[in-house]
Amino acid sequence: MSRSRAARARTLAAVALLGALVSCGVPQDGSMRTVAPDDVPYRLLEVGAGPTPEPTSDALAMTVPSVFFTDQEDLLVAERQPVEASGVEPVVSSLLSHLAAGPTDEQRGEGLGSALGPDIGLRLVHVVEGVAYVEVTTREHGPAADQLPLAIGQIVLTLASVEGVDATLLLKDQLPLAAPLPGGERTSRPLTPSDYTALVAPRSLPVEKTSPGSSASPTGP
Repeated sequence: MSRSRAARARTLAAVALLGALVSCGVPQDGSMRTVAPDDVPYRLLEVGAGPTPEPTSDALAMTVPSVFFTDQEDLLVAERQPVEASGVEPVVSSLLSHLAAGPTDEQRGEGLGSALGPDIGLRLVHVVEGVAYVEVTTREHGPAADQLPLAIGQIVLTLASVEGVDATLLLKDQLPLAAPLPGGERTSRPLTPSDYTALVAPRSLPVEKTSPGSSASPTGP
């Protein structure tokens, strides 16, 4: 086939393809068209037939971490707490707010309480390399001495339920707070869940982590 005939053949093929696209309903003015389901090629409407769009970075992700309260035996129990937020720090801040607010009326009716009390303020400073820095303020009366390990354990275990938080460093006036451990010892180092495992009710072990970018069913522990 000569070059002129080959070029003519390619031109005719392009024209035929353009005509086929137009006849299939591709708009020429750039506007959108609604295609009836019966006109969509086979299987293209099935779930999973096409690529899954990537979530936008500013989309809110529903996560279900846990808030730890006390039970009637003075042990720590995990209560799933739905949080609508995106990113580790917003989720942690929301959990601290729920923790400071204490159990709901319904949860109190089920025998749950809090060693923190209403006079304790909790504010996240930041999360750095898996450590959550939390500023603790006391308005008037703090927890009783025998309740302090439970109160600290509530904070540490609650934040550890979030993926991306491995330990918590408590601050008082921007300085590390000497926190009590269950055995009576005090330490200013970052606190981990293992420090307060002895205070956790058996039904709440192990502490489950939920990524702030994933979803989970809001079921009980």
